[in-house]
Amino acid sequence: GAKAKRHPLIRILAIILLGLFLSAGILAYRYYRFASDSRATSISDPAQHTVWKTYTSSDEKASFRYPETWKTVASCIHSDDANNSDHVCLASPSGGIKISWVTDLSGLGGEHSANYPYNTIFNKTAIAKALGLYVISGTTTLDGKTYHPWIAVQDDNGIVSTGVQGDVATFTSRWATNPTTDDLTGILFSTTGARTSQSTTAFTKAQAAAWFSGAEAQQAKTIMLSLVDSPNPAANWYLYVSPGFHYSVRLPDGWSLSQNCTGPYAPLETSYTGYGGQNTDPLALRSGVKATVANTCFGKDGAPLVSFQWYDLNNPLQDAQKLLASFSTTPGLQKKGSFQTNAGQTVEKYYMNVTTPPQDIMQPQVGIYYDYLIQNSTGFVWVLNFYPPGAVDRHDVVEEAIETLILH
Repeated sequence: GAKAKRHPLIRILAIILLGLFLSAGILAYRYYRFASDSRATSISDPAQHTVWKTYTSSDEKASFRYPETWKTVASCIHSDDANNSDHVCLASPSGGIKISWVTDLSGLGGEHSANYPYNTIFNKTAIAKALGLYVISGTTTLDGKTYHPWIAVQDDNGIVSTGVQGDVATFTSRWATNPTTDDLTGILFSTTGARTSQSTTAFTKAQAAAWFSGAEAQQAKTIMLSLVDSPNPAANWYLYVSPGFHYSVRLPDGWSLSQNCTGPYAPLETSYTGYGGQNTDPLALRSGVKATVANTCFGKDGAPLVSFQWYDLNNPLQDAQKLLASFSTTPGLQKKGSFQTNAGQTVEKYYMNVTTPPQDIMQPQVGIYYDYLIQNSTGFVWVLNFYPPGAVDRHDVVEEAIETLILH
């Protein structure tokens, strides 16, 4: 016999119901993953229901976790840079062990004699989410009679093997820059002070070895192993130093810019068509392709896409004060908050969206504008980032570059 034909609406309804069923399944799965992830990050030991908290470093862009039974106390070790505020001290439940995190310790020498300090390494464990860093457990003796136990995060330049060597327990920052010296800084993440014999009890050799088997020492090691510290992609970017050494900035891989003529105020800029017309998206991030900077005194086709310009407050020819005032008087220019550079300098961010064609060529053209202002007592850098209609908005990459900017 003939088969009954299904009405098209029935088939459509079936498809809709199937889609709703799949959507509900996906939502339920996402909720399950969220709930599972939340439990995983808040409960480390289900048997004891120990809640773990997270400390995130503002300068180093790193983080680590610690049990809520460990309390944050006044800083154990103070930074040697007055501008650094990224430090914390954790005290164990008994108060017997303290862990210091400080992102700026420098100028520490590795003084030692022919015999001391003598460091004995008991354990070296690579940190899963901090490439090239290890949690090292060891003891230090300065006289061969008393011994200081310690646990510290170190890189290959630290104390990673038994023997006579300097006792500085720091590793090099991937992100933080010393605002005073512009150099990458040393980071302390240790149960000791800047030296492995500091802030620890002097034990006999046997007592020092037994110290590591204690519950709080084991927790201290777990805290350090939880460190998450991703490499800084900007570390290998092209370093541009402005004429006159007013500022420096790292330019992301793939960028194509030009220094427009010479002199202490020569702007660094590009155009939408790219220098020479070879690159239609000069601000796209292309990993591994070094940025280029060409010197030119010629005009470039297309509207400017990004420019870095230094303004000297003591130079009346630049009208620096007039430009500063324009940030609060330009119609449509809105302040969108601020953020910090890696060196701890404040960046003021502004935004404007021009949708109506101007009557005058000297007025803002149609497009999106991001303006950034970074200043000190002598002057400021103005970063103008403009996107005409149809351009790809790369302001997130521009801000990654601005974070590397240093005013000298």
